[in-house]
Amino acid sequence: MTCTSRPAIHSTPSSTSPTLRAAVTATDLRTDGRAAESAWTLADSSDAFSQVEPNEGAPPSGRTVVRALVTTNALVFAIRCDYAPGVNVVTFARWEEGLVLATGNPKRIRKIEDLARKNVRFVNREPGSGSRGLLDELLEKAGMEANKIQGYDRVAFGHLAAAYCIVSRDADVCLATRSAAQTFGLDFIPLRSERYDLVMRKRSADLPAVKAFLDVLQRATLRRKLEVLAGYDTSETGALVA
Repeated sequence: MTCTSRPAIHSTPSSTSPTLRAAVTATDLRTDGRAAESAWTLADSSDAFSQVEPNEGAPPSGRTVVRALVTTNALVFAIRCDYAPGVNVVTFARWEEGLVLATGNPKRIRKIEDLARKNVRFVNREPGSGSRGLLDELLEKAGMEANKIQGYDRVAFGHLAAAYCIVSRDADVCLATRSAAQTFGLDFIPLRSERYDLVMRKRSADLPAVKAFLDVLQRATLRRKLEVLAGYDTSETGALVA
């Protein structure tokens, strides 16, 4: 790996392996799986890969592209793997998280910075949860200290438990899913949305087990369980994406 302010991909005469030159950036990068920062457009890419297993030396089943950036304190890789040809992609569920507020938003909370106001009571999620990680990421991006938030150390275990703290007036705001807010008729300000897909080979689509599985995805009972127990948005569940 060679670092340079002017990225390029090249192969040396003595080797068929490509050398990836990483671009240099002072921009803070978010490790959220999106690689959406404009700095990534400065980095050249490499897709000269082949299989190691199961067919060593064969082309990959789906195109894989790698980019690299050097920040002030890290070497960061972005890897994109395209779906292989001959597959079906079916939506499983969408996960949308944001600020859950009392109906009518009486405290006029609009953004993450409002959590530091003295008249705002917050309830957090347990360490290791996705909501807790999202909050810490947003606080860091906003340059906020956790100890400035009243209730940062107060924990609710689960999206519904956190949302219940709002409806019971034990807190003014929490971070949870849209479905948790809808369960209690609360207001919701979205912060992040992610879609989870199921990928299967097209030749498997006619197998009885696969047909039965896809049929289950369409059932209202399963969707309700996913919404209540896991906080997923199932409005697109079972939809064929590709």
